[in-house]
Amino acid sequence: MVIVLFALMGPGSCDAQSACSWGAGATRNIMWTAARAILYVTPLGLFVTWVLPWRSRWTAARRRAAAFALLPHAVIAADLLPLLIFSN
Repeated sequence: MVIVLFALMGPGSCDAQSACSWGAGATRNIMWTAARAILYVTPLGLFVTWVLPWRSRWTAARRRAAAFALLPHAVIAADLLPLLIFSN
């Protein structure tokens, strides 16, 4: 979360006085949305993983829930490179 907040403050500012490129603004919006989703998606996915029965029949569902819990983190990691490319 700290990396995301520093990345959002990062190179170049996108306030009302200085315009930023479309790519940088869109990337920051995606990262901010994913950062907010971490608070809900990750605990929900981990809770579902924990609640599902520990039988071999439910292994695939538990793995999908665990992958779903890490989805916002993967989105943020994938958006760091475009942020550096499109920033001012």
